[in-house]
Amino acid sequence: MIPDWQARARRVLAEFRADSSRHLEDGALQALVEDLRRRSALFRQCWSEHAVVDRAGGERIFDHPREGRLRYEQISFALANRPDFKLVMLVAEEARRQKSKSLDG
Repeated sequence: MIPDWQARARRVLAEFRADSSRHLEDGALQALVEDLRRRSALFRQCWSEHAVVDRAGGERIFDHPREGRLRYEQISFALANRPDFKLVMLVAEEARRQKSKSLDG
């Protein structure tokens, strides 16, 4: 359902690395990473590359088997006093266009 899913998986893993960087000594996190490294060659390769990126907004595309290509805008919010809490929303392209029309006139 995700076009170019390997590139997207790499980005999500780099976001995960950034998000988890405050908790590298946590035993549960270490166990999760080791489990994922055992189960997935892609995870193992990407984890060893040490890529780190912040979660960013932007367009997200999905190829749904019945609905076809779906486009969303990703919007992310972080709390200033709790950087480990994030709200990530996907807003449908149609909803964005309708909102834009209502604001224009």
